[in-house]
Amino acid sequence: MNKNSPNIVLVCKFNLGINNIDNQNKTGLYKESRNNSINKMLNYYSNEEKIAVGMLDYFTGKYKDKRINLVLENGRYATKYEFEKRKEEYKNYIDNSNLWKCVLSFNNDYIDSKISLRDLEKKVATEVMPRFLKYCGFKDIDKMTWSISLHCDTDNYHLHFAFMEKEANYVSKRGNISYRRKGKLSTDEKNFFKRQVALAIERESVYAPLLTKTNKDIDELKTFFNPNEKNFMLSNIKNIEIEEKIITLGKLLKQYRSLNNNKSKNVKYNSIKNNQLGKDIKILTNDIKKDLFQNKESTLYKQKETVLENIKKLNDYYNILNKENNIKEEIKSNKLIEQKQDYINNYILNSIVNYALNGNKKSLITLDNVIQEIALTKTKKLKNNSLSDIKKNVLLNYFNNSNKTKKYKYKYEMEKALKNINNEMDEAAEKFSELFNYDIENTRQ
Repeated sequence: MNKNSPNIVLVCKFNLGINNIDNQNKTGLYKESRNNSINKMLNYYSNEEKIAVGMLDYFTGKYKDKRINLVLENGRYATKYEFEKRKEEYKNYIDNSNLWKCVLSFNNDYIDSKISLRDLEKKVATEVMPRFLKYCGFKDIDKMTWSISLHCDTDNYHLHFAFMEKEANYVSKRGNISYRRKGKLSTDEKNFFKRQVALAIERESVYAPLLTKTNKDIDELKTFFNPNEKNFMLSNIKNIEIEEKIITLGKLLKQYRSLNNNKSKNVKYNSIKNNQLGKDIKILTNDIKKDLFQNKESTLYKQKETVLENIKKLNDYYNILNKENNIKEEIKSNKLIEQKQDYINNYILNSIVNYALNGNKKSLITLDNVIQEIALTKTKKLKNNSLSDIKKNVLLNYFNNSNKTKKYKYKYEMEKALKNINNEMDEAAEKFSELFNYDIENTRQ
């Protein structure tokens, strides 16, 4: 047998509920036989001689603990109390619900090379069963009960599982809720279960590591937009055009927050209304994002490409695996991949928005801050000039002007701008003015 093949075989039987319309035997004797059948079934499932035991556990005797070899809906082993309680519950549920009993058999080599037996139990209990029951037409998973037991006492690992309705929970073709009348599982339903199990096993060995790597690379990409990280991109940007856009975005956001009486420190990109101001903010935010990733030689761009490549691999693997298992319904909408892409996009957009609103205030006043303040002030008078042009003119006029007297005019404008940034920083302004003492001493000579 090829160890790369799961060789999954599924066999199912059922007992009709006592009140099922198709049940022709509703006598007290039938009820008693059903109760006996439930006792035998759960006792057989929980037989400790059939439990999966590691070699070390076998020799140390640790496997002889209080756990029962019966896995509950939450993936845990049942305690003795839970086990006995489940017997009584099933005896009540059989009045109206069918009892479905199934055995799933595997290729041992395939399982051992892909997944641990304990993880297999958990995945079937917590992931496969809910999807399977939904596929079978049951509406509310909380109104279903199932029990699972993995046996390892034969040449092939095999998983026993049983399920019932706690109360009427089946959606009829007319949309009504009732107990499921039909006991036999269709070939399509059984194939769906087998495919889901195979998919869960494959995900554990291949898909999960790829997903882990993708998440790690996404975390690395996020550092470029985290002010506390060395990779932070939104501060000290050399491209003056991006800097201007961030400053303009900050002004728009403050205006937006004021108009909407929003006192919270942060603003979520997706919560911004689609009025004209909101649309302008979103357009500018996306424009900044686009500018940040323009340089294909930058580390930021390369990291983004790594993330996108990993997401593509996830998507390709997901679709190939589903295609091989004929799971057409999951190929149509791969929510996990879409969520990853949306998460990255929203994280970047939110980072840009909140940096523009709160994060571009530097703790130390620099020459750049002062020039920026002058430029912003002059835009009110020089409406036809861009911020970058005004900044350039400020510097040219100060450093290149041959008229010494006129040059000092810009010194005082800079001092005034400094005070405008923070009126309480007079001491800082005084220290800043000392930078120009050299020029003053030169003119006195």
